[in-house]
Amino acid sequence: MARGVFSGTIFGLGAAMCYGSSPLMARQAFLYAPDIGTAAGGCLAYTAATLFFLLILLKPGSWADIKSMKRENLPWFLSSAVLVAISQAFVYASLAVAPLMVVTPILQLSLVFRLFLSQLINRDHEVMNTAVLIGAFTAVLGSILVSLDTDELTTLLDLPLSLADFLHYRLAGGPLDTNLL
Repeated sequence: MARGVFSGTIFGLGAAMCYGSSPLMARQAFLYAPDIGTAAGGCLAYTAATLFFLLILLKPGSWADIKSMKRENLPWFLSSAVLVAISQAFVYASLAVAPLMVVTPILQLSLVFRLFLSQLINRDHEVMNTAVLIGAFTAVLGSILVSLDTDELTTLLDLPLSLADFLHYRLAGGPLDTNLL
């Protein structure tokens, strides 16, 4: 069991890094190629992902694994694929029209849906305790706080000048482009 948890953690971190960086890359593409349609960008990204996945299928034993899958699992995998495709279409559409700092916190709400659905569908196999709920709440709250306008937040909270200046610091450098907001 411990090996499975370790492998799951490593795969989860990989997924978080790749999934977390993909909206940034899509947003950059839309900023520098504004004439490209959202659908065209999504099709290009899905074609690349499909080609990459096909390489995995060349691994010996992959087809045997697929054929050994229980038929009762097929609807779950197919519905998951359809929902992922629809969600990615919405992600690309939102990134085409809104800044990343607006879209990303909203995407964090998927965590709330996952927790709710895991309790609804997979109650016997998922752990739902106070620590999980606090972690999910913290993740969603943190992403919302990051997206708030710094000037309004520092004024509203009446923060000391030194703390307000610290909150205005931008790691990426350069002036803030207000046209993107």
